[in-house]
Amino acid sequence: MNTAVPLIIQHKPKYKHEFVTDRQVMVPFSEMKLLSERPRWTQVMADHLSSMGVPQHEQPDIIGKIFCEGELALPDLPINVSIGDTILHILGTNAETGDTINDTDTVETIETNLRPKFIPATQSSIKGLERVRLVDDIVRETPSCLICLEGLDHLHDDDDAAKEEGQPIITRLPCSHHYHGYCIVRWLKIHHLCPVCRYPMPTKEEDEPRPKRIKTL
Repeated sequence: MNTAVPLIIQHKPKYKHEFVTDRQVMVPFSEMKLLSERPRWTQVMADHLSSMGVPQHEQPDIIGKIFCEGELALPDLPINVSIGDTILHILGTNAETGDTINDTDTVETIETNLRPKFIPATQSSIKGLERVRLVDDIVRETPSCLICLEGLDHLHDDDDAAKEEGQPIITRLPCSHHYHGYCIVRWLKIHHLCPVCRYPMPTKEEDEPRPKRIKTL
């Protein structure tokens, strides 16, 4: 199975306190590991980085690190890339005698808190996903599952509820995008956004107590 890995790229230029561009690319997992496919995916990633404002001279190092992560990545988990340009002030006991380091690589060590944390969807929202019969209209609109890249009529061995009366059963999100039930359930247990349109599924159960507000007199 040629599973597609979501490659999520975020860029935070200097003097910004948050990531200003966010891009998600579905990369076939097996192709990430093929040397013959490296030139094509290098160009694809370079195009995305350029459109996000990442300087061209910094792109080869970033793309190289992405390929290294791809070698170690698990098919079930997204690859997240956080890019930032940081000015770090190292201060001694006297704030006036600090040294200044301007280095993109410092992001990997000092901006851990800025890296996005994947938030799973709630169990109740996953259990309540709509299951529909695979009909011709759906096949014409979405012939394949964009998570595993297999045809929607392909049944996974691990999906016990993928067939009803001999007809394939698939799962539809509230945003009307269709996936294999097995694939989208695994996805939502990691990430609450639709892989296609980033529609947000619930991340808090309705019966969870809300934090109490502190009243000021």
